[in-house]
Amino acid sequence: MRSNIISIILVGGVCIWIPLLSAFFMCTITHNTSTIAHALNDASATNTNALPRRLRKRNTLVLQQGGRRLGKGKGSSSSSYKAALLPKSPKCGKSSSSRSRHHAYSGKSKGSFYSHKSSKGSSSYDDCSEDQTTLSPTATTTSSPTTLLTTAESVSPSIATVPTPSPTRYCASVQGREEDIATMTSSVVGSGNIVPGTPEGDALNWILNIDNTNTCNDGGIALLERFVLALFFYKTGGESWLNSNGWLSLSNQCTWFGIDCGTDGRVDTISLNQNNLSGEIPDALSNLEQLSVLKLFDNALEGTVPTSLYQLSNLAFLDMEANNLSGNLFDAAVFNATSLVRFRASFNQFAGTTIPSDIGRLTSLQQLWIADCGLVGSIPVEINQLVELNDFFAYNNSLTGAIPDDLSMLRNLRRLDLSHNDLTGTLPASMGLLLSLEKIVLSGNSLTGSMPSTIGNLQLMTDLLLDHNSMSQSLPHDFDFLVSLQSLNLEDNAFTGRLPDYTSWEDLRFININNNRFNGTILPSLFAKQGLEYVYFANNTLTGSIPTNYGNASSLIDLWINGNQLTGTIPSVSSSDFPSITEILLNDNALSGDVPDSLCDKRNSTLVDEYLEDFGTLHADCLPPFGSDVPNNPCPIGCCTNCFVGK
Repeated sequence: MRSNIISIILVGGVCIWIPLLSAFFMCTITHNTSTIAHALNDASATNTNALPRRLRKRNTLVLQQGGRRLGKGKGSSSSSYKAALLPKSPKCGKSSSSRSRHHAYSGKSKGSFYSHKSSKGSSSYDDCSEDQTTLSPTATTTSSPTTLLTTAESVSPSIATVPTPSPTRYCASVQGREEDIATMTSSVVGSGNIVPGTPEGDALNWILNIDNTNTCNDGGIALLERFVLALFFYKTGGESWLNSNGWLSLSNQCTWFGIDCGTDGRVDTISLNQNNLSGEIPDALSNLEQLSVLKLFDNALEGTVPTSLYQLSNLAFLDMEANNLSGNLFDAAVFNATSLVRFRASFNQFAGTTIPSDIGRLTSLQQLWIADCGLVGSIPVEINQLVELNDFFAYNNSLTGAIPDDLSMLRNLRRLDLSHNDLTGTLPASMGLLLSLEKIVLSGNSLTGSMPSTIGNLQLMTDLLLDHNSMSQSLPHDFDFLVSLQSLNLEDNAFTGRLPDYTSWEDLRFININNNRFNGTILPSLFAKQGLEYVYFANNTLTGSIPTNYGNASSLIDLWINGNQLTGTIPSVSSSDFPSITEILLNDNALSGDVPDSLCDKRNSTLVDEYLEDFGTLHADCLPPFGSDVPNNPCPIGCCTNCFVGK
C-alpha cells in the first residue's frame, strides 16, 4: 500500500511540473527569437558587430577563394550545377544604337581634302525580364547604392536580412547567396580583402546588399555578369556618364543603356561611345565570356589596355579610339585574338609602339585603324597576310621605310591611309592589282618617282591623295581611266607634262594640282561637271584662255587659277552663274582687259543678299606693272579684294 501511495505521488508530481516547465521554456525561446530578429534588423543598418556573437560568423560574408556553386574559380565544383542548364530566352535589350565618325583632312592650298565616314548598323532587341527566385521585396533603384562597408579593414558587410518564407532551394537562401557571391568575387578580383570605397568595394556592396540576383536559374551567370558590369560602372566613373539609364537597377542587365545580349541572355555587346567614361578599362571585363563587341570610342579612358581582353574567344569588334590610353598597343597577347574583325585604336598615346610581324596572325581582320597613336618603325611585309582587310588607317604616325610591295596581296583592301608619316621610296606598281581600292591617301610623306601606269586599273578609285611628296614626271595616259574619281590631290610635288584628261570623270568634285609644273590648257569639260566644288590649279605653267563656260559650274565654291601663263580676257558671267562661288583667284597671269562688271556685280550681290554664298575673295592683276600707269586688269573700286601686278 505504501509503495502504491509513493507511486501515485510521484506520478502526480510529474503531471503538475511538466506543464509548468514547458511554459517556462517557451517564454525563454520566444524572448531569444525576438532578440535575434531585432539584432538582424540592426545589422542591416550597421554591421555584423550588432549580431549576437554566435550569429556573426554565419551572417558575415567571408571573402576567400573557393566555393561550390559557380563553375569558375579555384576550388569550385562544376558538378554542383550540372542540372542548372542555361535557359534559351528571347533576345534581351531595349534600344537601337548607331555611331558615326570622321577621319578627315580638309584644306585648300596646303591641306588634303579627304574624308571617310564609318557608320555602324543599328540593332534592337525585345525587352525581357529575368526569371529569378528572390528572398526580399524589390528594392528601390539607385545609381549609387549606400555602402555598408564601414571600415577599411573589413570587407565582409552583413546582408540586411528580411524575414521571408523558408526558401525552397539553398541557392535562394541568404547564406547560399552569400557563399555564391564570395566564390564569384574571388574569381573576378582575386581572393583577399576588398577595401570599402574602392570600385571593387562599391560593386560588392551593390551586388550584396541592393541587387537580388542569385544562382538558382542559370548557375550564376547573371550574378557574375551583373557584378562585372557594376565594377565596370564604378571603375569608369559611371556617376558622371552622360547616359547611364538602367545601370545598377534591378532590371535585367540586357536592358541597361549600351548593353545588348545574345539569344542566351548573356552580355555580348558593350557600346558606350562618347559617354564621358573615365578611369581605366577593368581587367574584369574578360569574365564576360560571350563579349564580342566593345565600343568605347571618344571617352577619357586612360592607362593600358587589359591584355586579358584578348583571351575572349568571341571578341570581334574592339573600338577604343580617341581616349588617353597608353602602353604597348601590340602586346604579344593581342595576337591571340584571332577572332578580331575590327580593331580600332587611333588617337591614343601608344608612343614608341612598332607594328610587329605577328600582325599577320590576325587573319580575320577587316579593319585596322591605328592612326595618330605614336607608332614608329616600318610596315612589316607580313601585313600581306591580312587577306580579309578592307581598311588600313595608320596616318599621323612616324612610320618609316617603303610601302611594302606585297601590299598587292590584300585584294579586299578598299581604303588605305598612310598619310603624314616618313615613308620613302616609290608608289608600288603592284598597287594596280588592288582592284577593290576606293581610296589611297599617302599625303605628307617623302615618296619619289613617277606615277605607275597600273594606277589606271583602279576603276573604283574615288579618292587619290598624294599631295606634299616629291613625286615627278608626267602622268601616264592610263591615269585618265580613273572614271570614278571624285577627289584628286597632287599638290606640292614636281609633276610635269599635260593636265589629266578629266572629261570622263563625271563625279569629280575636288581637284588640286597646285605647285607643280603641269602645262597645257584648261579644258571646258571641267566646268560642265555639276558636282564640281573645288578647283586649285595655281602655280603651274598652264597656257591658253579661261574657258567661257567657267561660270556654269553650279556647285563651284573655289576657283584658283593664279600663277600660270593664261592669256586672253576674263569672261563675263550671267546673273545665274556661280551661285555657290566664294573665291576666284585670277592674279599672276598674262590676262588682258578689265575685270568684267558682271563679275563685280556677282560679288556685290552676295554682300547684300544674306541667302547667297559670300563671294568674299576676288584677286586680279589690277596694279599697274613697273613703269606703267595701266594695270593688266583694271578693277572697279570695291570689286577686287586684292590686286597684283601680273606678268
